[in-house]
Amino acid sequence: MADRIGLSPHMLRQFSAVRRLAPSVRGFFSDRRLDSVDAAVHLAMLSETEQQKMAAALATRDIDTKDLRGAIRLRRVGAPGS
Repeated sequence: MADRIGLSPHMLRQFSAVRRLAPSVRGFFSDRRLDSVDAAVHLAMLSETEQQKMAAALATRDIDTKDLRGAIRLRRVGAPGS
């Protein structure tokens, strides 16, 4: 399928991350307050509550996707407070 629509399998997997988002967070993408595939992929790695907080911060531009990726990395290495 990816070949038929001109996307790599990797990119198709990234787009599918939207399905793993909380419904309220999907709304940010539906109404285009957020439109970054990178944001969707990284938000999908968080709990529903964390997704909502981070999506709201992204939408208001309090943080950007670089900040979001950094938070995910810190969580993975077990930073204090994560």
